[in-house]
Amino acid sequence: MPADFGELEGLKNQYIAVQKDFRQFLEDFLYEQAMRALRKIKLRTPVDTGALRNAWTIENGVIKKGNNFIVVIKNPLEYASFIEYGHTKQNRIGWVDGYFMATVSIQEVQDALPKRFDKAFKEFLLKLNKKEGR
Repeated sequence: MPADFGELEGLKNQYIAVQKDFRQFLEDFLYEQAMRALRKIKLRTPVDTGALRNAWTIENGVIKKGNNFIVVIKNPLEYASFIEYGHTKQNRIGWVDGYFMATVSIQEVQDALPKRFDKAFKEFLLKLNKKEGR
């Protein structure tokens, strides 16, 4: 009696589709979290001329490197790190405390990540089940 591998082939194709959909879900989710962090960073950034606040960006979206997904939030202005972490005063006497606008904002987003991911992943699975007609 010949074996029918049609169902296995169908399962394999479903698995490949789910894998692709999951990667897109993950990239979208991570970009959304990066945008959330960026908003928080900008709100915490002190404003003199507005240049520092406006210079914050997400560089190149979400990048997959090996088994990791990487998001880079950066500020190319030379003095951004001094405002972030603090610096000595111009006359080298005394210290100006940093604002930690990126450090605190990113930590807040990371702390909320597990709960947000659980909710988003459940929604992803529901959509996937509807898409496959289950």
